Amino acid sequence: MVVEKGATWKRDGEYSLLFYEKRRPVIQAQDLPDDCDDEAVGDEIPRNIWTHLAGTWDSKVFKLYINGELNVELECPGKLLKSQESLYIGSRGGGLRFLKGSIDDLRIYNYALGAKQIRLDMENKLSISRQGKVTTVWGRLKKRR
Repeated sequence: MVVEKGATWKRDGEYSLLFYEKRRPVIQAQDLPDDCDDEAVGDEIPRNIWTHLAGTWDSKVFKLYINGELNVELECPGKLLKSQESLYIGSRGGGLRFLKGSIDDLRIYNYALGAKQIRLDMENKLSISRQGKVTTVWGRLKKRR
């Protein structure tokens, strides 16, 4: 799993970007209409090669981008309900769904990015301060042990 909102897949508002068999990325949401196939499955990702993934949904269409290029899109109109569930990155903690790899950047927006913005995000670094962010705080905590 790359990122997942919720852990049971039984509650409203749950969604995920993860990998299926053969390193195929999937973007999905749980509480969409029953007649909607709510899993957009992409092409196989090569082993040991840095790959950029982006998944979007604009309440009408799921889109999965690999290395800045649209790989698959799937019509699925609906509304994702609000959720108070936890957000998991990389793994749910002891679950079977975990990422065998590393994540060097993760961004979650409250709107669906277009192809141009996805390419810009992939190509450009954010100019943000690391001070006080999770990675630096975690590093300091580990150092104290």
